[in-house]
Amino acid sequence: ESVEYRTALRKDVLRLAENARKSVDLRAQVRKLRAHQEAGTFPSWLQGNKKPALQLSAEFAALHAAELDVFDEEHRGFKVRALKQGLELKEAELNALSAALSPSAYMPRFIERCNTVRTEMSVMAHVPRWEKDDAGLLRVKEGDWALSQAFVVAYESLLQDLPDLLARVCIICTAREGSSASALERKKELKKAAEAKMQTDEPKSVAAIVKNEVKRLLGAQQGRGKGKGKQPKGSPRTPKGKKRAAKNAAIANAKGKGGPNKKNGPNATPKKSSAQKSKPSGGKPRRK
Repeated sequence: ESVEYRTALRKDVLRLAENARKSVDLRAQVRKLRAHQEAGTFPSWLQGNKKPALQLSAEFAALHAAELDVFDEEHRGFKVRALKQGLELKEAELNALSAALSPSAYMPRFIERCNTVRTEMSVMAHVPRWEKDDAGLLRVKEGDWALSQAFVVAYESLLQDLPDLLARVCIICTAREGSSASALERKKELKKAAEAKMQTDEPKSVAAIVKNEVKRLLGAQQGRGKGKGKQPKGSPRTPKGKKRAAKNAAIANAKGKGGPNKKNGPNATPKKSSAQKSKPSGGKPRRK
């Protein structure tokens, strides 16, 4: 395939590949709509169409239950008809796309592109015809130029191989898109299964964990209140013991301001009294 033909056919080949990928998605949509129709369910684009909330008194509604059933059935009938029409439109779109993917539909366009390139490039693809002169040298025949045989072979080979090449493009794109769609569907199914399992199993496990933890905490509190875990009266760990310890520490601190230094032991030098500290130099101590 020459560069000229590749450039001319590039857009058409890409469009053909895109149509092949779209056909896979359309077939999947048609299958889903048919499954909804058989199961009596509705796709997401119809699930949002909720039943109209008609405000009626309880007494009136009880007397006209049959009319309300007809009202509800009319709304459901609209959704059923909309699903049927949507399925028919999708099937028509799929049929149109399948027709466009038929070789008899797209090959004329590719042949026309190749012929256009051949016509445009043939002016530059002429080669001379050679002849030998009396001295044995090759010379161009006057006015005798012909279309290059290599150019003709490239054109004819491309047209002969083009149907197989384009069919291969459609097959590869369809298979690749189908594989990706299948993988995505499996991921969605696994996600739904995991969410369903979490909704059924997780609350029970969380409730069991909370229940066991509460039971453990209550048991620990009861153990501290009686039996081996109970603290003796006046213990420093109880609130009353803590208050008593703080009071004793305050009293000891107050007494220790004028007493011996605890760090130096009972034989430490006593601290000077306030009277001795305030004794003036050379005089008698002042009386308080």
